[in-house]
Amino acid sequence: MDSLNVIYYGLLAVCLLTLLLNIRGMNRVYYLFIPLIILGITVQVFGDVLKNHDVQGYSFVFHLYQPAEYSLLALFYYSLIKNSLVKKAILVSVAAVVIFSAFYYSLNPDSFYGGDFTDFCIAAFFICIWVVVFFIELLRSDENLNLTAYPAFWINAGNLLFYGGCLLIMGVYFYLHNRNANLASQLLKLNYYLNLILYCMYTIAFLCPMRKKS
Repeated sequence: MDSLNVIYYGLLAVCLLTLLLNIRGMNRVYYLFIPLIILGITVQVFGDVLKNHDVQGYSFVFHLYQPAEYSLLALFYYSLIKNSLVKKAILVSVAAVVIFSAFYYSLNPDSFYGGDFTDFCIAAFFICIWVVVFFIELLRSDENLNLTAYPAFWINAGNLLFYGGCLLIMGVYFYLHNRNANLASQLLKLNYYLNLILYCMYTIAFLCPMRKKS
């Protein structure tokens, strides 16, 4: 296991532990992150075990995970966002992501077992939309919020950096893939660092109840 993986697993463990220790001081909507993080750790471990045993096509575990991850995050935004029309759109998007993944990988079995990022890009696009809606509602709100102690602010800042950044990187990756495959593959490594930033932001979010008490 390389040093980046050690840091990643360590950060995931700290993130989950922080959430569990502070969950009683948080709104019930944040309970969704317990199965989300546990599922993320499980899938990552399973994928790494298959990879280390030279199992071909181990990427299928991540394609199974993607609709589940998006569904949990969509439920989070459904609870967080107040606009009724957007709430309906969020529910429709969950069905769209699940149905698309089922049909797409049924028709493209090679992609199911390979490094295809289509499902991730679609989910990331939707998440970026919900993040923008959240920040618009936050700016328009008359509620006096201490953002440093508001978990949703940190979670959405992390989601914007991660999913928005990944979409940008994927766009450049697809552009470079047939022109400079080596550079394109190197570019994808930036996603790992964005993932570290995401869970750092989540950890900060889960520490918010402690800042409220202080």
